[in-house]
Amino acid sequence: MKLGHKGWNNVLIFTMLFMSFLFLFVSGRMNDNSEQGPQPLLNQHERLFGLSIDAAQFHKVGLNWRQSSGTQVLSVPVDALVQTWTEVVVTTCNVTPTSPVYHVLLSLVGTQAQVSVDVLSKGDDAPILFVNGRCYQSQNLTLSQLIPEELQ
Repeated sequence: MKLGHKGWNNVLIFTMLFMSFLFLFVSGRMNDNSEQGPQPLLNQHERLFGLSIDAAQFHKVGLNWRQSSGTQVLSVPVDALVQTWTEVVVTTCNVTPTSPVYHVLLSLVGTQAQVSVDVLSKGDDAPILFVNGRCYQSQNLTLSQLIPEELQ
């Protein structure tokens, strides 16, 4: 096949476009399959620098976590509470949203975005979490592990 310089440039451009669409399609299908099983609430590379549970606020200052003034002192260390929230594993569920029992804001390092989580309690069952309009159920955590007794 004999093509000129412009012809080979066009072949290269269309090949790259085809490969881009192919990779986009394949990655989209892989992401759809991953949502079926348990998944972490936050990605591995995401780190918290702020946590708000209703009116209680906790912020990272240096290597330590501090409670904002006016926040009730917790019996659970703030480090353990934040670690619990970073390790939450959830599965998708089909529950119609009702008014949330607790509202949690997770502030992420490196972005201005905050993850808004509405927590519903269903008795002794694992709590239901609504994140960005999607329903999730925590896998092996109880409400008292996510929300300390002093804030309930």
